[in-house]
Amino acid sequence: MAQKQYTKQVMTDGAMSGTNTITSDVVDMLGLATGSFQMVWTGTPNGHASTPWTCEVSNDYHPVHNTAANATWTSLTLATMPTNPAGSASNTGLDLGADFPWRAVRLKYTNASSTGTLQIYFAGKGHS
Repeated sequence: MAQKQYTKQVMTDGAMSGTNTITSDVVDMLGLATGSFQMVWTGTPNGHASTPWTCEVSNDYHPVHNTAANATWTSLTLATMPTNPAGSASNTGLDLGADFPWRAVRLKYTNASSTGTLQIYFAGKGHS
């Protein structure tokens, strides 16, 4: 069986300013067993102290029958969360682990102060 590979930029030029929250595009995990996010930012943003990054998942999201806005999203508590932006340009990542069982996933970032620009990339693997 051939291995399916999927890559997508799920946030382009997200404005990290004030105390805003940025939500990535939804990644439909159907056919994917695992995935990862890479977050790259410029500027001098400072993420929210306790929860700068939130990984949200949904099993009732369906790209044809509903939208991200009317799906039910659950915040995951992961063993390792990404690095908090701390006042300088940098990058970090989030490994969703092997055999990720959720239908859909998205990533949220909550800023606390200063400004920057956020890019988020997703890569996933599975069997087609």
